[in-house]
Amino acid sequence: MPHEEEVLYRPTQLLALLIESSGYDGLIYPSAMGSGAHIVLFNPDDVEFRTPEHVRIKRVGYFSEPLSPYEEVSEGGPYDFALEKD
Repeated sequence: MPHEEEVLYRPTQLLALLIESSGYDGLIYPSAMGSGAHIVLFNPDDVEFRTPEHVRIKRVGYFSEPLSPYEEVSEGGPYDFALEKD
């Protein structure tokens, strides 16, 4: 929210400075406003940008197998959505 911007910006700026000073080139973090991600590059001159290539996906495969009784069910993942069951 605009009235919280200054208060919330400082801790994230300090975190980014800590990550940069630890030798990382950048970071990726999820959007707080919906699906998607943000990419932060500490030195954009070190990156080679390429023209995106558009492709048509003709086939997708999906394979599954039951979990054994010893495996944990994990609800976590890099996705902020869930697929509905049929």
